[in-house]
Formats: sequence, structure tokens, C-alpha cells
Amino acid sequence: MSVTDIRLALDFCDHRKTERMVMRLGEVSVRCLLRLWMYAARRKQLGVLDRMTPLDIAEEAGWKNWENPTRYPATPDQFCAVLSSAEIGYLDIRPDGMFEIHDWSEHQTWVSGAPARKVVSKRANAAKYGAKYEQKELTF
Repeated sequence: MSVTDIRLALDFCDHRKTERMVMRLGEVSVRCLLRLWMYAARRKQLGVLDRMTPLDIAEEAGWKNWENPTRYPATPDQFCAVLSSAEIGYLDIRPDGMFEIHDWSEHQTWVSGAPARKVVSKRANAAKYGAKYEQKELTF
């Protein structure tokens, strides 16, 4: 079964990290963060934003305040810097320099477990249907 949703804590809107993010980047940042999480659920299910630059992250999040600066102008680099700052911390920077969504596997257990479930499902189908299943898989 594919991933169709993410979990969201009931106190997300009033959480101090969210409030600090809004103070620094404006209300639109909440929508952008949610879009980034939804992108991760679809494409980066382990929460590691590998091979993604700050521009890539900003584009997937829908962050466009650098194009038409309003009260909260921020380039993609600044957007990622705010999200990964110590006071906000929605993104972590790994030792290899890649961004990772903070505690993704802890907060999104169903999403982060999807790749493993897919492997188990394929093995179970191969055991049940044997070569017929494996040959069918190759034709797709």
C-alpha cells in the first residue's frame, strides 16, 4: 500500500518552533513546511533530502518569497538556514552536508517504514506466486 498521508501533532500550529518560524519567515512558511513534509512522504520516505540543494528544497516546499520579497524576504539558502537553525530545527544538516527532516522516522513511522514494507511484500508475493510473479514484475 502506498503512502497517502502524514501525521501531524495536534500542537503543531502553537508549537514554539512553528511560532518562531512564522516570526522569521511569515505565515506562508507553515504551508511550505507542510508541502516539504508531503513531498518527503512521496519521494524521500526516509526523511533524507539527498541530492537536494537549498533551491531544490525551497522549490518543493513552494517557497517563493525570494522572487517577490514581501515582509519576509528570504533566499532558498536563508529559508533552509532558518528551518535548520537551532531555535527552529525542522531540518537537520547531516555530517555529509545533506539535509534531513528532524526526527522524521520518529514522527512519521508509517511513511519511513514504507520502503521496508515494499520489500517484504515483494518477497511474500514471490514466495506465493513464484516465477510467475517474478516474470510479471520484469515486464512492467
